[in-house]
Amino acid sequence: MITEPGFYKLTDQQYFADPALDYTFLSKFARSGAHAFVGKVTPSMIFGSAFHWAVLEPKRYAKHVKTKKSGYPEIDGENILLKSNDRQTIKEMKYKLWSKKTARDILKNAYAKEQYGFFRLWIGDMAKVKIDIIAKDGLIVDLKKTQDASYEGFWWSVKRYKYHWQAALYLEAVSKITGIEHERFGFIACEDTPPYECAFYEIFEDWLELAWKQMQPLIDKYAICKQRDEWEGYPDEFVSLELKRGW
Repeated sequence: MITEPGFYKLTDQQYFADPALDYTFLSKFARSGAHAFVGKVTPSMIFGSAFHWAVLEPKRYAKHVKTKKSGYPEIDGENILLKSNDRQTIKEMKYKLWSKKTARDILKNAYAKEQYGFFRLWIGDMAKVKIDIIAKDGLIVDLKKTQDASYEGFWWSVKRYKYHWQAALYLEAVSKITGIEHERFGFIACEDTPPYECAFYEIFEDWLELAWKQMQPLIDKYAICKQRDEWEGYPDEFVSLELKRGW
């Protein structure tokens, strides 16, 4: 268990095993305390990890991604098993990504890649982040596999999956660990179906302000639940289901 702030050289297994609070846990906790501890690694997540390796850690991809005859992506110890069609898809995605000048500039001039960072929250608990890229100009970049990288499509992904929470936590982490204020966060969104288009989006202050407005009371609530060791699910009563604006 990591107890001091900083960047650490860890394996994925060590990082995920550490009990520090992270974006994934917090986004599930927003649904309910009972949901926070439930989750499984899906084939889509495994495919995404393989794509990250191909782009950010090509040596790891070459060594630890193996070909299987059929079936969904799966983990086998330190290896990821993919059928040949999936490996071809990753090859096409990577080729499209590298065809973009913006991507080449970021990847070739990255200050750091695949950083495991830990920092302390105001409640006293440690939080953790797994950062894909820190560019030399201070821009923090996260690589996303997505079905729709269009402006409208990815906007809804940010809202649905709370990617703005991730951006806020990562900026806070790097700023606290380095002692240098980091204010810029961007996503590289890569589609996993032909023509494998990519798009680049930066999260600005309005998204970050919304993220902390949503996360701060939730993190305070998490501290109370942890202290009491009580992780409640949905209310055990009827709740008014209101018609939301815009319908």
